[in-house]
Amino acid sequence: MEKKTFSVFGVIGQGFRWFGQYWTYAFVLIAVAIVGSIVSNIFMADATNAFAAALARAGNNPDKVLAAVGRLCSNHGYTLGLLISQIVNWVLTAGVISMALQAVKAGAASLSFRAFNMPFMTYVRFVLVNIMYSIIVAVGLMFFIVPGIIFACRFRMACYYLLDNQDAGVMESLGASWKMTKGNVWNLIGVAIVTVFLMLIGFICLIVGVYVIEAVMYFAYVAIYLSLNGGNGGNGENGGNGGNGGNVGNGDAEYVKEY
Repeated sequence: MEKKTFSVFGVIGQGFRWFGQYWTYAFVLIAVAIVGSIVSNIFMADATNAFAAALARAGNNPDKVLAAVGRLCSNHGYTLGLLISQIVNWVLTAGVISMALQAVKAGAASLSFRAFNMPFMTYVRFVLVNIMYSIIVAVGLMFFIVPGIIFACRFRMACYYLLDNQDAGVMESLGASWKMTKGNVWNLIGVAIVTVFLMLIGFICLIVGVYVIEAVMYFAYVAIYLSLNGGNGGNGENGGNGGNGGNVGNGDAEYVKEY
């Protein structure tokens, strides 16, 4: 049985190359961050300000700090605001990933906001996939941490699969990710470690560099998805319109290994 894997630095290098082509993606991420921040302020500003004031009054007293945290966690308005903000963030992330994935697969000359034009239920399933992913990883982390790391890697491609196959169900997407990431846990951990170092460099570069690195890593994960999925996609086994995605095994896809 053919097994697909990828080179850690190969997919990151591909991420940089695709970012060079679609450099405006960084500005899309900045806009998304601004929208997310506005939503958070609308729903969570009062509770957050009250918490900050409580922490200031608590000083170095651990009991008062814990009491302030307890009051924040028991604040229903804060909890609801946090939930709404997270859902909005997931919805925006769905569009951002779809934008990168569609541009690469179609070999488009530029990014298109039409990528956000997805069926409502695709967004719903995307949110549900992320909820399931968060629960699975959290439970795994409770069992000596290692299972959580493994689950985080094995289910990492579920969102990409769902956005590439927009009629796919939640469990189908998780199952597809589990199947395609088999034997690639160490590579995915390697990508995560390199991402941390690149993000540190981004912070040094006047914070703006963080959005550049974030854009690069979105494209890098698109490269991982396409390599592990054999370049297939769209709503079917042989979906897609060619472009970079259809030729993932050739040309600019040196990051792919098959054996």
